[in-house]
Amino acid sequence: MNNADMPAMALVEPAQLCTVNEGLSKREHLAAMAMQACRADCYQNWQDLSEDAVKMADALLAELAKESE
Repeated sequence: MNNADMPAMALVEPAQLCTVNEGLSKREHLAAMAMQACRADCYQNWQDLSEDAVKMADALLAELAKESE
């Protein structure tokens, strides 16, 4: 599983000490945050906003991957 697909806010079961992969992926979470920020700007087309938000999320994940190398 790559970093983009890892859970953004993983849940941990204390009794089992394992991560439960539920909820949004990091990529989905970052794209949603980008959509919130951009929506306040000048987007009038939801399709353009959605595409740009995913591009921003992917760019951030790629930059973070460079730092961890």
